Amino acid sequence: YNESETLPHVIRIALQGLAEHYPGAKSVIVAAGSPEGEAALRSAEEVPENPAIKRIQFVFRDELINGKGWSIRAIFEIADKLGADAVILEADLRSDVQNGTAVGLTPDWIRLLMEPIRTREMDMVVSRFTRYYLEAPVSTLSYPLFTAIYECPIRRMTGGQWGISHNLLDIYFQRFHHAWQAEVAGYGVDSWLATVAITANARICVANLGIKIHRPLAAKREVVLRQVASVLFGQIKLDQDWWLKKGQLYSVPMFRPLPIFGIPQKAAPPPVEHAPKVMIWK
Repeated sequence: YNESETLPHVIRIALQGLAEHYPGAKSVIVAAGSPEGEAALRSAEEVPENPAIKRIQFVFRDELINGKGWSIRAIFEIADKLGADAVILEADLRSDVQNGTAVGLTPDWIRLLMEPIRTREMDMVVSRFTRYYLEAPVSTLSYPLFTAIYECPIRRMTGGQWGISHNLLDIYFQRFHHAWQAEVAGYGVDSWLATVAITANARICVANLGIKIHRPLAAKREVVLRQVASVLFGQIKLDQDWWLKKGQLYSVPMFRPLPIFGIPQKAAPPPVEHAPKVMIWK
């Protein structure tokens, strides 16, 4: 959507992270968005170019192609054509300084999301943040389901930042045509990415990224909750042959923590505005 105030900052930090951590690698930054993102695209064009890092920026012209899932799919298609691994960053990320230390989006996020794939043969890197409990209520639903049914304890699936190997991209493309629906094309894509990776026996790990500074909107939080939950329950139904074959629902699941990269930060997350009575009702 229209993230004209934040998208240039995200691109600058990504450029800095690639230049610092992968100066000899061939890199491409892709900014893909919905039709409402024209202003954000124009603001991103003002970010100075780095001759060593290519950039591709566009918005979808068809109003029916609209949502987070479509943007991720477009980025994956470009990464697949280039034979590259992919790092996904949201467009509304911000940075700050606490006690002289940079927090929020930093160039080190690029390394934390990419290095496990490059050096540890991981297929998926899931972002983990220090967050207030009520900032991401969908996690109270998704975490026990991932642990009990899929035996994969992804605690904060909706962190929004991902590292994806090129090998895993091939698996996603095999399943795109069979599972693409309105919720997957939107915020429900996070549930789809995680469940497909698990059932494909992908190697999954977690990256501690510190605190997440962005623009949490109450209306958006409601949509995210509904779409993520809808796709997650739909995938559980689709994957029933897989988890019934494993038989984990009839015994205590073997809890094996995911490998973790990065050191947890002590910085305090930004406050979250919420109405407790409304949250309880939901």
